Amino acid sequence: LYELIQGILDIARHDAGILELEETRFDLPELVANCVGMMEGTARGKGVELSTGGDDGAVAVFADATKLRQIVINLLANAVRFTPSGGRVTVATRRRDGDVELEVRDTGVGLAPEDIPRALEPFVQVGQEVARDTGGAGLGLPLSKRLAELHGGRLEIDSSPGEGTTVRIVLPANRVLDRE
Repeated sequence: LYELIQGILDIARHDAGILELEETRFDLPELVANCVGMMEGTARGKGVELSTGGDDGAVAVFADATKLRQIVINLLANAVRFTPSGGRVTVATRRRDGDVELEVRDTGVGLAPEDIPRALEPFVQVGQEVARDTGGAGLGLPLSKRLAELHGGRLEIDSSPGEGTTVRIVLPANRVLDRE
């Protein structure tokens, strides 16, 4: 209940223009590894393989670690929730054209292209029969999108029904730092 209320408040703060970042320098692959560790038990209990990948070398960022952790947890929770037993979820970070990408890829149920815009609206759950069985309030993707945009980034979704979903958070080059 606390997380639901916080999600609603964060969306309202963002939409009102009063959600602020508390930026620090941190290692993005380390943050991702911590989030994967937090979700391993849930994935294992569901029979979903959870792993990290990508060329995550030299990806230190200047951003709000708490809000990026919230994004990663939201995306991982969705990926695990909508991936059947025996499926896979992979999270990766990589540099691309100066930007940094954080990608969560699953072999889950996927979304039809026409459902993607709706999935980014608060409280909307596409695929009601699956959503009803898996829980969730329909806030993870909309909040993740807003938090990415607050960092000057964007959220991208590629998905096909029955083939899975890839969600990418792209942070701009001005967020990327050289490792010390």
